[in-house]
Amino acid sequence: MTDSEQDAFQFFDSQNSRGKALKPHDLLKSYHLREMVRDPEQLKIRLISDWEDMDQNALKDLFRNYLYPVIRWVKNRDGLHYSSDKIQYFKGIKQSNTFNYSIYHKASNIFIEQFNTSGSSELLSSGELNQFQLTQPIIAGKRFFAWTLHYSVLLEQVKSKIDDFHTKKEVPGKRTGDIYIKQLYEATLLFYADRFGFETIDESVMHQLYTWCYSLRLRMKAIYPQTINKYAIGQHDRINLGKDLFSIMSEMNDPQELKSIFLESVEESDLQSSSYKAIYELMKQWNGW
Repeated sequence: MTDSEQDAFQFFDSQNSRGKALKPHDLLKSYHLREMVRDPEQLKIRLISDWEDMDQNALKDLFRNYLYPVIRWVKNRDGLHYSSDKIQYFKGIKQSNTFNYSIYHKASNIFIEQFNTSGSSELLSSGELNQFQLTQPIIAGKRFFAWTLHYSVLLEQVKSKIDDFHTKKEVPGKRTGDIYIKQLYEATLLFYADRFGFETIDESVMHQLYTWCYSLRLRMKAIYPQTINKYAIGQHDRINLGKDLFSIMSEMNDPQELKSIFLESVEESDLQSSSYKAIYELMKQWNGW
């Protein structure tokens, strides 16, 4: 750890001056640190240290394969090719922004922080209020770091939920296409948990989201990032055309609405590989195909 804020920034910036291009998440770190003009030096130094202690590959994966695609798919837009050129989606509302919409979001964050630290949740016998939503803007500065940690933890909870609920045969991960499908499944659960709460993920939710994701695997012999992207925004004509699930979920007011989404059935003759026969049989049993 450095002894001063200036030393900390010099250490950080020197990585780029040595010819090593900074990763998108590190550029975001730098941006949000510079937005912390009213925060104490020690807080900035601690955030730099905490950030450097995190698994950098996991951070890269979090933004590239989950957060960026989801916030784009929710708006029915392309979620591919996350890079340093697209970090503006995570810069959020600047501290200097005083327009009506920004004041509303800033006030919401301040209220929740004060509520959670005041002991009010204990008094009301409730848990802490959730401060973040993927469909809402980030407040630039220190809250970006809390936001990133929040979704890092939530993603790990989702992955653990999948591991506990499914056998390895139900979520294969050896082939590249299988990995893409599994990431899509994790992303759908991440967004569902973000909107309605992790505790609302029950068996019926797992069945519905799994069916939506793995129906694509059954119908397609090869899966590429472009395949996933097209399917996520409801534009894949092989199955569930128009079922842009992220956008649909973003407009739901109650998790029970998920059950009303009609998904196309898959016939055994549709299978592109016998390797997925067990997955087909599982989905057939769940959905009464």
